[in-house]
Amino acid sequence: MVNCSVRETASRANGLHEVFLKGNTVLGLKMAADVMSALETLNTSLQSKRQIISGMMLAVEHVKRHLENRRTEEHFEGLYVQAQDIASSLDLVPIKMPHIRCPPKQLSGPAEPHIHPSAESFYRSHYFNMLETAARQLTQRFDEPGIHTLGSLEKVLISGEMDDIIKSYPELDQVALKVQLSMLKSTYQYSNCGDVVDLLKTMVPEVRSLFKQVETLLRLLLVVPASSLQAERSFSALRRLKTWLRTNMTQKRLNHVAVCHVHRDRLDIIDRKQVCKSLIAMSDIRKNVFGSF
Repeated sequence: MVNCSVRETASRANGLHEVFLKGNTVLGLKMAADVMSALETLNTSLQSKRQIISGMMLAVEHVKRHLENRRTEEHFEGLYVQAQDIASSLDLVPIKMPHIRCPPKQLSGPAEPHIHPSAESFYRSHYFNMLETAARQLTQRFDEPGIHTLGSLEKVLISGEMDDIIKSYPELDQVALKVQLSMLKSTYQYSNCGDVVDLLKTMVPEVRSLFKQVETLLRLLLVVPASSLQAERSFSALRRLKTWLRTNMTQKRLNHVAVCHVHRDRLDIIDRKQVCKSLIAMSDIRKNVFGSF
């Protein structure tokens, strides 16, 4: 049994070694890196906490145009030549046409199956297919009614101009909202939802009560984040906190620990000595145990 396992592991290792000694693998990595680099740049841009829907949609359109501009024979020829040079310099197997099996006659009919004349033509079609798939997925992901509705609400908050989308929310009074947004824009400067949140936090209660409709609109925007990044970060934090050593942790304690971990930037500014003093001052027993802190 052990010998079979060793032979299987060695066979897989030899197979991987043969794969990475081929120029076809180098070309595939070059094509994937060329497409994924643009998508990774977009991913990094969308992780900003101060992003707005209109800016996010504009960034997506920039990436889609970038991918469309790369769908040219000249650009792919450059990638193909680079892959050939790398394969030649590393003494790898040259790029060649993979083995292609012809489809059955009952599926293709009497017509002759299409066969690419060269490896460059074969991989060019796959590269163009990658670009089209990436652009199509971006369109499907960001061209949704919910995102457009959220963008319209955000536009009302930032520009102060009313939209028919306000009628869909009975908790919003269009006349009062228009007046309050006008007062807010004439007094303060802001460019996204985060700026408005900071403004409302710094206002005294008497001034903040002047913008109740603005606060309601802001709450509607905040409960539906522009992306799922915050939720994904919470799940990543949960994976780090709920380890196999902490399987007996109760749900209440897990919630408290997760909140402290996610918002640790706020915990860092808390005076720990003051917290300890408050805890000890709650009872005489604690004073006898811990003394003065």
